[in-house]
Order: sequence, then structure tokens, then C-alpha cells
Amino acid sequence: MKTFFTVVLLITLSGILYPIFGQWLMHTIDSYLNGAAIVDVADIDGDGDLDIVATGYKADIVVWYENDQLNWNEYTIGTLDITVGVDIADIDGNDTPDVVAAGMGADRVVWYKNEGGTPVNWTEYTIDANLDGAAIVYVADIDGDDTLDVVATGLDADDVVWYENSGGTPVTWTKNTIDANLDGAQELEIVDLDGDMDLDIVAAGSNANVVVWYENPTWTKDTIDANLDRAWEIRAADIDGDDTLDLVATGRNADDVVWYKNSGGIPIIWTKFTIDANLNGAVVVDIADIDLDSDLDVFATGFDADSVVWYENVGGTPINWIRHTIYANLDGAAQIFAIDIDDDTDPDAVVTGQNANKVVWYENPFIIIDGIELIPGISPTGYVLSQNYPNPFNPATTLEFSIPKAEFVTLKIFNLLGQEVTTLVSEKLKSGKYQYTWNAESLANGVYLYSLTTSSGFSQSKKLVLLK
Repeated sequence: MKTFFTVVLLITLSGILYPIFGQWLMHTIDSYLNGAAIVDVADIDGDGDLDIVATGYKADIVVWYENDQLNWNEYTIGTLDITVGVDIADIDGNDTPDVVAAGMGADRVVWYKNEGGTPVNWTEYTIDANLDGAAIVYVADIDGDDTLDVVATGLDADDVVWYENSGGTPVTWTKNTIDANLDGAQELEIVDLDGDMDLDIVAAGSNANVVVWYENPTWTKDTIDANLDRAWEIRAADIDGDDTLDLVATGRNADDVVWYKNSGGIPIIWTKFTIDANLNGAVVVDIADIDLDSDLDVFATGFDADSVVWYENVGGTPINWIRHTIYANLDGAAQIFAIDIDDDTDPDAVVTGQNANKVVWYENPFIIIDGIELIPGISPTGYVLSQNYPNPFNPATTLEFSIPKAEFVTLKIFNLLGQEVTTLVSEKLKSGKYQYTWNAESLANGVYLYSLTTSSGFSQSKKLVLLK
């Protein structure tokens, strides 16, 4: 496969920044999760890295994948008939992440208490045993009492409900109906949409073809869009940088990815703009600064297209978007979750392939680096500090090094007395091979040392000779 790399130069007061990008690399987490549906990400076992929780609606299972230096160990959390929705949060306030799930076949909303241990042990508790077609769950403090509540949709019940967390051991729940008439109640977003310091709820009615929002606390229903064919998912973010929260949504039958500009007002005034009208079976979106250029881009999946894509926000009024394909052959591409899995400061994408029975993550190829160049297409297996070239040099030379994992790196120049001359690199870098061209025009002839040190403990030095 031929890969094309583009380098864009951004001139700033602090220097030249290089956003470098190439191919998104797919990493498989699981190839055997039957009906892989929805994922969420958090540090489940408290070891400082991000784990993944997923549901398999055909497998009737909730699982979590322990992140072991980006290798994945699978453990079962619980079984639940036609499990779909999942969210991670500290339900009981004991500083460990618990898991909430919805079983569409079981008509149940449950939560799994994280009991700790190696591997983690889980205890299942029922929140609701009678939510017809329980589909999606999210956790938030809906009533502002400093305890986490649960919001859910019942696809077959046409219900949007929230469960008040009343505390206790185990936690007790009070069911409150927000809407009992949202035909095909599907996806949710919980966000302070009107800026009044409480959490509102946005929902999609997939049979009603509508996107609506409910104002907390009266749950007054306001229609955002009454004509989005099979409205599927909604995400909130300030897309246009005007300090109001906009919405991005999908229409599965419309093949649409759209965004709604929030222009404020009472009720809020919404203007609909199309990002893409040709993503076959558009289902799920997420929002992040994907290319690290300080504006918000959009991830999306096309279930019928088997495609994972992202839309580059290139500005303008209205905003212009460029579609880029991450992967075009993930059978039944479904959930997409933007998160920095490899801890290298850029947003990766965790994705499910529902028909492929897969959970995968795509490594974001963008990186912004100051004065140093990432050599694309190389995946080091160990640490290497190469001899500079040319050597001797006058007045510039190239230093190369490789690191096998993302970590903090320093590259410094010393004289033979051990005195530091200059710091070339002092930042966190992703795994890869790097080169730095150093210009020593201001220094006197002589022998110098260049030293590479990483946060994991690797340290090595080599000599270089400046001859003018």
C-alpha cells in the first residue's frame, strides 16, 4: 500500500510547529466479541493506563480489556441479554470506576460494582428490570446533589428516563420519566445546553426522525430537527468557537452527518449544516481536535459503508469540511470513541465492528513537534541512539534516535567538562524514529557529547566533533 505524508508548517511566535500525518494504523483489541456494540474507556484497575469496556449484543456480555502496555487481556464483567449501552463511572463514590449497562433483550438497566482485586471482581445490581428495549445509558449528576444518577432510553418503550441515586448500600434508585413518547428513543447526550448551570438532555428518536432536547429541571421538550431520517446519535461541542455548545448528529437512513449551530436565544435557535450527505448508514460520531490544529474535527462511522472516517474542520463561514478515510473495510463499523489510548497527546479512535465482531483502535498519525522530525512508517522495538552524521561536521549535523513507546524524552548537548551547552528536545514523544538537525555555528571547534534520556530510565551518550 502506498502511503502519502503531508507536512504543514505553522509559523508561531514560539517557533515552527510541524503537524505530521500519515496512515492510521489499526490495532486489534478483540476479534471475537459477537455483535460488538458500544465501548467506553477508563482506568478500570487503577494502574495509570486506559482500559476498555465493551458490550457484545449477540454474545449477551459485558467485558473489559486490561491495557498491559497496549496488549489487551479480556475479562468478563457480566452477562446481560442483548447488551447494548455501557458507561463507566464511580456510582457508589468509593473512588473506583463502576460500570452501568443496558440489556435490550432483558429490558434491564444494571450496574456492576468494582470490588477491586486482580483481576477486578464485579457485583451486579439492578437499577431497573422493566425498561422495554433498554438501549443506551449515561451517567451524570442530573439533580446537582453530588451523587451520580443514570439516564437511559427504552427503544421499544419510547422512553427517556432518569434514575435518581439516593445512596445507601447497595445504592437505591428512583425512576423518573422525562419523555414517554419519543418514538424509537435511541441515543443520548447529557450537557448544559442553555448555559444555566444544570444538565440538560439531548435525545434522538430513530423512528420519529427527530433530535430533541429536554431542559432541566422541568424537562420541557424542544425540537432541534424534525426531519433527520432515522436519527441515531448526537454529540455536543463548541464546533465554531463561539462559546456556545453545538451538536453533531447522524441520520442512519439519511446517510447524513450534520451539525447544528447553537445561536442562543430562548428557546435556543438552531441552524443545520451538512458535514456529509453520503456516509452510507451513518451511525456514530465523536468530536476531537484530530489533526492538532486547535479546532474541532469529527470522527464518524458508516455502518453500511463499513467505513471509519474523519472530517477535517478547515474553517470558513459556514465551516467547510474535508472527509478523510481511516479504514474502509470494518464490517458493520459502529461505535467510535475519541480517546488518547497510547498516551501520546493526540486523540486515537476506539471502534467496534458489529458484524466483524471486532474491537479495534486506530492510532492517530498526527504529531506536533518543535524542531524535531518524526520519520514515518517505522515502529522501533528498542531504544537506539545513532551516531550523528556527518561527523566531524561544520556547522550542522543530524542526530537520530528511536524510542519503542510514548514517553518523555530529553536530548542535550554537553561539553567534555560535563557542562550543559543546550537542550535540543524536552517533551513527550510517541513511539518512533526521530531526527534532529543541530546547527552549532555559534560554538567553538571541539568535541561535544549528545545525550538521550527517557522517563523510563534509558540513557546514552555519544561524541560528536565540530570542525570549522
